[in-house]
Amino acid sequence: MRFFLHKILHWEYWPQWMLYIPVAPVYAGYAVRAGTPFFMVAANPDMENGGYIMESKYTIHQQLPQQFLPETFLVHTDETFSDVLDKLGRSSIRYPFFCKPDIGGRGRGVEKIENEQQLKKYHAVSPVYYLVQAAIPYKHEIGVFYCRYPGEKEGFISGIVKKNPVQVTGDGVQTLRQLILAVPRYYFQRSFLFSQHAAMLDQVIPRGQLFLLSDIGNHARGSLFTDCTAYNNRKLEALIDKISAAYNTFYYGRYDIRFNSWEELYEGKNFMIVELNGSGSEPTHMYDPSKNIVQAWKIILQHWKIMYRIAAAHHANGIAYPSFRQGRMLQRQEQIIARQFARIEKQDKKKRPARLLLPGDCYKQDKTLLQLMLK
Repeated sequence: MRFFLHKILHWEYWPQWMLYIPVAPVYAGYAVRAGTPFFMVAANPDMENGGYIMESKYTIHQQLPQQFLPETFLVHTDETFSDVLDKLGRSSIRYPFFCKPDIGGRGRGVEKIENEQQLKKYHAVSPVYYLVQAAIPYKHEIGVFYCRYPGEKEGFISGIVKKNPVQVTGDGVQTLRQLILAVPRYYFQRSFLFSQHAAMLDQVIPRGQLFLLSDIGNHARGSLFTDCTAYNNRKLEALIDKISAAYNTFYYGRYDIRFNSWEELYEGKNFMIVELNGSGSEPTHMYDPSKNIVQAWKIILQHWKIMYRIAAAHHANGIAYPSFRQGRMLQRQEQIIARQFARIEKQDKKKRPARLLLPGDCYKQDKTLLQLMLK
């Protein structure tokens, strides 16, 4: 009951539909003006689907300055595991590293891979192509929301979120399981966290010892998000402008960045881009627990307004909006993939390592169908 009330009283834990329904009429107004609710696809004209959904992370990765990126390679689900090991051997990536879906969101399917056995399991069940990405050694992670209006050389940062580590501190008395269950934020993610640390759950964590539960900086996976927009300055905006200039048709979205210190980041040193998200990005600084629901709604409305202005300007310059049918097809494809990952997580909880589907069948067949229908 305590956690149920906590979830009700703290809006950051609400399901997305509950958060967005009160401001949906504003979005509906933009949709009516554009003639489609999928106008956001035009915000980033050369990014697949504008970065709304069903975009390839690897394709976006290839458009960015490589000196600011961790080493990454793409794996097709119809490749053999020997092929994966061969790619890994030819790279400089070493354990531990991260695997994440080429198409995905909200932390689905992102896993830290510690050894060959974990990689083999990941490859066996992945329903989509996936990325193998080197771990980034820098200790801080932020999401930098960046916007630029068409025709302008310089953009602006509309918000910065700090993604705090998912960790607990031992007291020398409680087990890891008890420490997880004692924190509401982690209690709501207990199934995921228990599956990640099954062998340690009944061990007592020594007093004062920090235990890292997850390296994945995602709100949907239990990370505490805090608003760090106050750290923005002209140096940081100039750096993001410089990076974005290499991807000249990127106008609206969020850079996820790991870095060593703010001072070095301002000088463009010791940082790397984890990934770039397009028009489907949320302004995640709104999830700071110190913000009330009205403040969150104001941030959402601010970004919808910016996104609409960018998309409308592109549309006026000849960039077509997708039809309602095309947009719904994209959503159905995304839902298929989300269900596949939900099934994978469900099987992990039951400890039944059965293959969910033939490798790549969902991704390849549906992707081909989608491309045919959108012609």
